[in-house]
Amino acid sequence: MSEKNEAGGEKVVGEPFFPHQVLREAFVGCLVLGALILLATFLPAPLLEKADPFVTPSPIFPEWYFLPMFGFLKFWVWNIGPIPAKIIGIVAPGIAVGIAIILPFIDRSPAKHPLKRPISTSLGILMTAVAIYFAYYAIKISLIHAAGE
Repeated sequence: MSEKNEAGGEKVVGEPFFPHQVLREAFVGCLVLGALILLATFLPAPLLEKADPFVTPSPIFPEWYFLPMFGFLKFWVWNIGPIPAKIIGIVAPGIAVGIAIILPFIDRSPAKHPLKRPISTSLGILMTAVAIYFAYYAIKISLIHAAGE
C-alpha cells in the first residue's frame, strides 16, 4: 500500500521488515526446532543391528532420491543400435533431470497460475508421475527379486 504525500512522492504505509517480520520468522523457526527436538526425544528412531560389511542386505535399495533412476535402470533392458541398455539407463535420467532444470528458463511466460501455463504444468505433472512410477517399480522388482532368493 502506498499514499501520496504533499511533496508528490509515495509514502509507504505498513510495518518495516526489521524487526517485525524477522521476529515472526525467528519465532516460527524456534517453534519448529522445539517440535523437532521433542519428537527426537520422545519418539527416537530405532537402532538396527550393527552393519556387517561382509553380508549384502537383501533386498538392496538405493536412497529414496535415487529410486526413480534405479527403477528406470531395471526397467530399460533394450539396446538401441550400438548403444547398450545400461548406458541408456544411465544417460536418459540425466537428460530428463537436465530438461527439468532448463524448463523454467525455456518457458518465459509472465503468468504465474499453473492453468495459464499448460505446457510447463503438464510436463511437471508427467515427470512427477513417471518418477513415482519408476520408484514404485524399483521397490516392486527388488522385493520380487529378494523373495526369489
